[in-house]
Amino acid sequence: MYLFIHTIQYSSFILSQITNSLLLWLIYKKAAHLLGPFRYLMSSFSIFSMLYSYVDIIAQPLVLIEKQMFVVINHGPLRYTDWFGFVAVCLLGALFGLCIAFLCSEFIFRYIIICKPKYREYIDGPRLLFLFIVPSIISVPWFFFCYFGLIITPEKKEILRIPFKQNYEEDSEKLMFVGGLYWSIGRDGSREWCIRDCLASLGLTGLMVICCSTILFCGVKTYRKMKEVQSSLSKQTAALNNQLFTTLTLQVGIHSKQT
Repeated sequence: MYLFIHTIQYSSFILSQITNSLLLWLIYKKAAHLLGPFRYLMSSFSIFSMLYSYVDIIAQPLVLIEKQMFVVINHGPLRYTDWFGFVAVCLLGALFGLCIAFLCSEFIFRYIIICKPKYREYIDGPRLLFLFIVPSIISVPWFFFCYFGLIITPEKKEILRIPFKQNYEEDSEKLMFVGGLYWSIGRDGSREWCIRDCLASLGLTGLMVICCSTILFCGVKTYRKMKEVQSSLSKQTAALNNQLFTTLTLQVGIHSKQT
């Protein structure tokens, strides 16, 4: 089964390089003057999306849910390398968060331009850098939640010993992974919550909810506003707005397929 997943990962890597390279070429060769400062956000997303696909092909992550554990396994060439194999999975998560956050910034930009033009001064000129700060605010905690909160422990290795052997023919003592153990069973049979893992998992869930909610809110509001004012716009402006919205939607779809 995991061979099929790896085949999809290789295919996604090729698709990501082709589509993002094409988008970068179109941005700077065909539409730079039309997009204005928005091109910096779009090109940044494409560059980091390509970087994400490289780390993804290096880590070749596999997801496993085992009882009270959620695990992302490094099944790439660094899977037996103690520190690098673990960090590769953490970095993959951080880059995923970074790409999602750049999508948020793109949707926020279009929301301000279309729905709140009176606030445009806050994203003009050097102030556009604010929208580049947002991805850092998301991706840095994402990495640390994984690195410090979902660490490898002897207890986790023991729980995963049989599943790793049965599913992947791998030794849990050697294979690198990032995993959340939500609770463990004490000697008296009682359930003991693993606070560190739970807090890290809640943190990651919170970041994902913030990103998805922002994209959904800005996307819906922008789409509705575009429909309201479409008749009052020139054909060229209306077509450009529709094309940009379609491009953003495709970026969300492509990044979702990569994951």
